[in-house]
Amino acid sequence: MALSAANFGDHRVLGDCAGAESSQKPLVEIKGICIDDLFIEHANRLDPAAIDLLWVDVQGYEGFVFQGAKGLVGKGIPVVSEIWPYGLRKAEMSVDTFCGIAAGFWPRFWETGSAPFKEHSIDELPAFMDRFQGEEAFDNVVFVP
Repeated sequence: MALSAANFGDHRVLGDCAGAESSQKPLVEIKGICIDDLFIEHANRLDPAAIDLLWVDVQGYEGFVFQGAKGLVGKGIPVVSEIWPYGLRKAEMSVDTFCGIAAGFWPRFWETGSAPFKEHSIDELPAFMDRFQGEEAFDNVVFVP
């Protein structure tokens, strides 16, 4: 993981050390675990039935988190997620792949960058994501059952 000196919420996963040689940030090796596996390993302390909302902001790795949390998100809880196409590409996931993963879990989402929030069909997610071009362009959405 590449650590950000300026923003505690901006540490970045480098996958299997991809990009480590070119990283200008301090690096730390961490063990990754899927959310569903976390509930299995800590079944005596964690109850997935007690989870009513999942908030995911992992700098472009959101699609991977969803894939590793099928049991949790598959139970129909709302999920707040960052939408950052630039970050997805850096994480080596295409926007199309991310949209396909999201469509496998949720039929709709709420756009949080508008007031009031605006509801969309999941089929509108690719066009919604097209709005966000460049490294600084992102928003949060709420995926809902």
